[in-house]
Amino acid sequence: MARSIPSGIASAITNASTRPFYAVDLLFDAPNQLYFHTGIGNKTIGSVTYQGVGDLLKISAIDETNDLTASGASLKLNGLNSTLLIRALAEPYQNRICNIYYGEEGNSNLIFLFTGLMDVMTFSDDGEKSTIDLKIESHLKRLKRKAILKYTNESQRARHPSDTGMSYITGLQEQRLEFGKGYKAPAT
Repeated sequence: MARSIPSGIASAITNASTRPFYAVDLLFDAPNQLYFHTGIGNKTIGSVTYQGVGDLLKISAIDETNDLTASGASLKLNGLNSTLLIRALAEPYQNRICNIYYGEEGNSNLIFLFTGLMDVMTFSDDGEKSTIDLKIESHLKRLKRKAILKYTNESQRARHPSDTGMSYITGLQEQRLEFGKGYKAPAT
């Protein structure tokens, strides 16, 4: 797939010395969203402030194909402080969006590289440093999953809490309806 590169980044790439970085959006439920970049210090791009974690953030190779292959990515955060680790343990993360970008130092544009859903997060702590491994699956993997939907009131209310249309299904199962005989009003 052809991509256009913003002119500021294209000229920065051709310079003799470039300082590239990656930026990551971990979109947990608001206000707990996390924004990191692989540089040092805070970096504000648009209205988002990315916290610099240097080489403590590792991003796996991101494969791009011409067919509809669902390839994922993974992030590894090393040397985390205990508050961030506790926050990651407490926050529901599965099926939350993760975006990965590429940028050049001194340029306010980012190139979008990958988006996916947070899938599996594993933790390790050896007493000196903590590590989080986060697997991110492509949105295409969701297309391969079977949708488990039932025509019941409970299933409908789980997706649309104010919809009462399916609440009449159980009453219709035992009701006898005769078609073609016309309507006869019940005796009072």
